Amino acid sequence: QKTNIFTNSEQVDLWSDRSNISVVSNNLTSPSNILNADTAVPTSSASSHFIFNSFASVINTSYSISVFAKANGYNFLQVISDSLGFSTGNFFNVNLITGAIGNSTLTTISDILIEPFPNGWFKISFINTASSTQSTARTIYAPLSTDSANRLPSFIGNGTSGIALWGASTIISNDHYSYIPTTNAAVTRNEDVITATPPAGTVKITTTFSNNTTQVLTTIPATYTAPQGLIKSIVMDKVL
Repeated sequence: QKTNIFTNSEQVDLWSDRSNISVVSNNLTSPSNILNADTAVPTSSASSHFIFNSFASVINTSYSISVFAKANGYNFLQVISDSLGFSTGNFFNVNLITGAIGNSTLTTISDILIEPFPNGWFKISFINTASSTQSTARTIYAPLSTDSANRLPSFIGNGTSGIALWGASTIISNDHYSYIPTTNAAVTRNEDVITATPPAGTVKITTTFSNNTTQVLTTIPATYTAPQGLIKSIVMDKVL
């Protein structure tokens, strides 16, 4: 069971604040296969351009932060997490054509995950631990025309090119997590519980986890409930 505290996750125009960014609503098909993705477009001002949503952080708490992004005129997205472990100016850039991490001021990128999705989308995820308790911790997304080595570089937008954003998450977790949609309030998704009725004659059920450990049952229940964890396979052996 997890809760996404990033509100209005699919409505970029309702994210809490922006600077020199205009938002074109519902102009691209999102990973949900619906025409509901917005594009963040830098304005023609000679300045930095970014959009963000604020949340209350708690010191020493780990957060799984993610967003879906797609190139739509500009090919790079800079990601910054202020008031958390990425404070004091740290950032990383993502190439939304190749999925590669570009310029970054981080000493390690082991907690960053870039996943390709159909139609040019990428899910950008990272784990961060709050270095302080803040009422307005921010996850900042800045469309860039180039893979800049600067944090929030100043440039003049052409008024039409930008980056499509959709499906943002901020979840209390020390691991990457799947997307939970929200509207104007946080949303909690209950834990998935998988059950199955073992075939008649089943004598053993072997569950193998991602780390290759196993759970073996020889007392067969009427209804089998899969255990918690990352499961690789479930095998039911029966007498023929």
